[in-house]
This record gives sequence, structure tokens and C-alpha cells, in this order.
Amino acid sequence: MNTYEIHRITEGPKRHLIAKGKIHKYKDLPQEAQLAIAHYMGVDGEAWDLGVFEGVDSSWTHQQRADNIVANLKKALPEIVQAHADFELGLVTVPTAELIELWGEIDSDATQDFDGDFDAYHVWYQKFRHQHDGRGGGDNPTWPVILSGFHDELLEDGWHRFHQYIENGAEEITCLWYPH
Repeated sequence: MNTYEIHRITEGPKRHLIAKGKIHKYKDLPQEAQLAIAHYMGVDGEAWDLGVFEGVDSSWTHQQRADNIVANLKKALPEIVQAHADFELGLVTVPTAELIELWGEIDSDATQDFDGDFDAYHVWYQKFRHQHDGRGGGDNPTWPVILSGFHDELLEDGWHRFHQYIENGAEEITCLWYPH
């Protein structure tokens, strides 16, 4: 049995975001949510050993490596789901405006650096992202973002996706969270 470091967001300022959400077993999540968690746990982090780096050449561009890793992740998804079938996660769709409002209420470095002005932060973030790596989330993201259990950050993962959803005018954003 695997153990996971889980952070609670059922208390504190994010609890209203998850009020309409539902807890699911990993095996019952939509595929896009399964992929977001698998990528976070086994590509960005090392909690899950997924073996998705096979065939990835370090001489490729970042985008080529990312595309190959995601393709490998999709191929391996049935085995990943089987291995982590009963891992529980929350899933909820939240109005974008509520996420932005909460960003302004959280005492984070970004909130302080931009004096709570999300629009200025968003413009800076998109410019920085495209200048420095041009990656993350693509132009039409479909994976949910992952809400953070820490009091000083909105998201644990998915900032590139979050900003691209906003850039694309999304009125709602699907979010995952760790319920336990």
C-alpha cells in the first residue's frame, strides 16, 4: 500500500471552493483528472514511479520531451489507474472569478509582489512563461489544476494551466484537491 502526504483544505479560506465538489476514487475520475494527478505525482514529483521517461532524449526541445512524456503517460494510464485505483481525490468546478478573488486574499509572495493586482500578475506571468520556457498547459489546457492545502498558496500544481484558462476566457476551472 502506498502512502501519500496529504494536506487538508477542508478548513480555512479554500473550503468554500470545494463545497460543491465530490470525492472520487482515482479509478473513477475523468481521464483528464487522472492524467493531471499522474503527471504531478510521477513526472513533476517522485511519489509514483511511472516509468514514463523511456525513450525521452535529453537533446530534444522541452516541448518534444513534454509531448513524449505525456504520450507515455497516456499509454501507461491503465496500469497507473490500476495501481492507484482507490486513492481518493476531490473534484470540483469553480468559477474563475472565485479563484482569482481567493488569490488576492492569500498572503503569498505573488500577491505581495503585485499588491493584490491579479491582472498585473497575470500579464507578467504569461509574458514570463512564454519568454522563458513557452511551456506548460499549452494553448488549450484540459487538465484540472490542483488546489493547495497550504495557507499561503492557491494552487499546488497547474499554474501554467490556470493562467492559460484565464487567457482563454474560461468562466470555470476544474480543480482537484486532497480530501484527507
